Amino acid sequence: MASVGAGALLSNIPHVPGTELGRDISDKQLLERFVAEQDETAFVGLVQRYGKAVWGVCRRVLKQEQDAEDAFQAVFVVLSRKAASIRKGEAVGSWLYGVAYRTAMRARMIASRRHHQEKQTPAAQPEPSALNEAAFREMQRALDEEVQRLAEKHRAPFVLCCLEGLSKAEAAKELGWKEGTVSGRLAQARKLVQTRLTRRGVSLTAVLTAIALAQNTASAAAPAVLLPATGAALAPQAGTAAATLSPSALALAQSVISTMALAKLKAGIAVAVALAIMVCGAGAAVVSLGSETEQEPVNNELPRAIAAVQKADGKIVDDDFETFVPPPMPVLPVIDEQVLTLAFSPVDYRLVTAGTQFQNPGQLKIWDAETAKELGSVRGISGARSVAFSPDGESLATGDFSGTIRVRNARSGAERAAVKGHEIGVNGVAFSKDGKSLASAGLDRIVKIWDTKELKEQKSLAGHTDMVYTVAYFRNGKAIVSGGKDKTAIIWNVETGKEQFTLRGHLAAVEMVAVSPDDRIVATASRDQTIKLWDTETGIEKDTLYGHKAALFAMAISPDGKQLASGDGRGSVLLWDLTAKKLVGSLAKHGAPVRALAFSHDGKYLASGSSDTTAKVWDLAAGKEVHALETSALRPVRALAYAPDGDGNVFAIATDDKKPRLHDARTGAVLHVLPGHQGEVTCLVFSPDGKTIATGSLDETVKLWDRATGKEKRTLKGHAGGVLAVAFSPDSKLLASGGRDKTIRVWDTASGDPLFEFKGHDGAVRALAFTPNTKLVLASGADDKTIRLWYPNKELETIALMAHDGPVRALAFSGARLASASNDGTVKVWFTVGGEIWRPSPGKKPLVLRGHTGEVWTLAFLRGGRTLVSGGQDTLINIWDPANGLRMGTLERHRLPVAALAIHREGTDLLSGGQDGNVYRWRNPKYNKFASPDGIDGPPRAPGDGNPVDL
Repeated sequence: MASVGAGALLSNIPHVPGTELGRDISDKQLLERFVAEQDETAFVGLVQRYGKAVWGVCRRVLKQEQDAEDAFQAVFVVLSRKAASIRKGEAVGSWLYGVAYRTAMRARMIASRRHHQEKQTPAAQPEPSALNEAAFREMQRALDEEVQRLAEKHRAPFVLCCLEGLSKAEAAKELGWKEGTVSGRLAQARKLVQTRLTRRGVSLTAVLTAIALAQNTASAAAPAVLLPATGAALAPQAGTAAATLSPSALALAQSVISTMALAKLKAGIAVAVALAIMVCGAGAAVVSLGSETEQEPVNNELPRAIAAVQKADGKIVDDDFETFVPPPMPVLPVIDEQVLTLAFSPVDYRLVTAGTQFQNPGQLKIWDAETAKELGSVRGISGARSVAFSPDGESLATGDFSGTIRVRNARSGAERAAVKGHEIGVNGVAFSKDGKSLASAGLDRIVKIWDTKELKEQKSLAGHTDMVYTVAYFRNGKAIVSGGKDKTAIIWNVETGKEQFTLRGHLAAVEMVAVSPDDRIVATASRDQTIKLWDTETGIEKDTLYGHKAALFAMAISPDGKQLASGDGRGSVLLWDLTAKKLVGSLAKHGAPVRALAFSHDGKYLASGSSDTTAKVWDLAAGKEVHALETSALRPVRALAYAPDGDGNVFAIATDDKKPRLHDARTGAVLHVLPGHQGEVTCLVFSPDGKTIATGSLDETVKLWDRATGKEKRTLKGHAGGVLAVAFSPDSKLLASGGRDKTIRVWDTASGDPLFEFKGHDGAVRALAFTPNTKLVLASGADDKTIRLWYPNKELETIALMAHDGPVRALAFSGARLASASNDGTVKVWFTVGGEIWRPSPGKKPLVLRGHTGEVWTLAFLRGGRTLVSGGQDTLINIWDPANGLRMGTLERHRLPVAALAIHREGTDLLSGGQDGNVYRWRNPKYNKFASPDGIDGPPRAPGDGNPVDL
């Protein structure tokens, strides 16, 4: 994205004199002066007044600073062109906050599209963000999303008081309200935001603290450069100065303006239709928007650089879309099983593993590392980020995301004592050699030393300018070392609390520090992919170790000081000879970033912990893995289905435990367990009449179950390989099954007799779907990359479609459309020629929907076919308009790939199941462009639209 640098903007644009405006002039007055008189001083005053808040939103949403600069400039371009349309001049801050969030989200999607296109050529894999930074960023984004959802009367005081720092009296003056009104609405706003954030496992106090702390970081300083440049460049009398604005910022602003106009147009149409219905009374009001058998045009209102463009070959290039993430409600208890921290006992082979993201419930487990036996566990602990054994091996210290330090029994995990030691996030804890003191590292930029006997604070060490991620004690107990996001490590004198040395040299955050057994070397591991070794007597850098190809998150030094182990964001673990300062080997990779490393007390074993929910134990002498400790109690979801009858609050789930279950979607309670399969259940489906459940398994059988009792009705045998797909006919009389034997079998559900056997695929059959009408057509998708259409009543010969460039994983019919999903990362929408029998239109090529960055495994139609949703390897659920291929939004919540989607019988609510073992229920996730769930900037909605169901 081309852009003029902030420094260039500042140097090329002259200062606009007389723009230093105090709060004695209200927003309303400034806006009126700008609109009526084109007063440049008024406009620049608004930029100066709200620039920092706008920058904060842009920087929190966007990862790259250049993208944030473009979004920042675009927001004020929109203000300069749409100022006259602001209905309430006194709510300029609220209006700007909303525009900033939407603009940043649009820029984020454009950046995502750009990244996807760049990935078409070989390139180095981007390094993953550090979990700590990601946690902070996600908290801040969560607040932005929830503030965006507030009604304007609540958003305005919240923005002014909680984000801009105004007092209630100042906000009342700014808004022209009584102070009591501001106080009441602010209290309501805080309660609403707190409730919604709590559902997401985030505290309002914590996230406001995070934003306050971020004001002093380097990234928050950018507005000081951009403010005068942007204000002057957009001022009415700036002349040619505006030319220095980024072209991409101008294009982004134009796309936002166009979409705002489109939103108003849609609202106008909605009102007109409503009036027409009122006028017509009992008569029918019909609005024809084009035949379904014709290619619907892409909306031409959107600028060409942003909108999806339909090309002659029928493909849809990557489209722009707005991302709004309504928080879903977990249907089953959410447990976060990542291993973010681990530690070996200093006296035996006990190994403790722990970890969870934010304040989600997680786990702490104690293992015998030699036998892999679990010795103890604590489930449901909140936000564990760090752990350490006491020198005698009898106590554990843990730090969590809330800022609390806890001391636990090292054999059972039971809590003995706790103290709220930091404002937020304790990312590191370390005992002194004598066990009398404990050091903690906080995301609040503070290092603290505690008396372990009474857990009382002894010292508070302030010196880091950003979040502190890690801390370690010297063996002599006289010093500690800490490292953090400010790219430095600091060696502290414990007795005086003063800095001895500040170790500078890394180009990115210091994620881990370690001290050699002789206290002569400090090692620091950084996200800049390097390890540095420092002389503790002089504070001088001695060596830098190169070898990793991704950010480092974990490091440990062996008890004899001869070896160093390091782990990175690609799951790699490397071993180094500390004497020779060279790489000596690598261990097999984890499936996700390595977050923690620890040597056993005798150096025999190395343990590694990862976000892939495993901890591995390595025998260093043999150089091989001896145990993989599965910390997760959750099983990956393989299939989901909603019951089509009744109140729609029953769903079925299959995991890898061979026993499908029926659950109440409101409470998560288990209604029935369906035992009997001897292999993993890969697929399941309810019959349309709701009376029967069909399950297919790798044991090569299909079973039919009575939905009311959970009892097995019959077993269907005939496949010569695992069953991967099942589908009922619309009348529930037929069941189709397909699998690894490359065949499709159609069964009579009443008798269990086989009726048809279809052969033709040259690969495992992974997807089946019947047309939803009485003229039966069965579609199948397989590993041979084709879709085949079968006509059981023999009206037509079988039709084969060369569908995808990878295996076809999912199929779904809706009226005149057939949707398919593939491992090639695309979703396609196929159209019929019309008539009673579904067959593909030869003159109408399918729409190709691009947006996923990995394999697409599942899809489903919502709202009677007006919306299509898809999920897969990239952990996202994309929302599409199947009529024109536009991507309308995305749902982000799963930590691992999305394996299954299920639709409520009314076609609105969505269930999603992931390999992370979690199931979420999304209530009516609407994705109108720039329309919030509260109806801001869009037509009113029914209560609860876009919100999670209260389970």
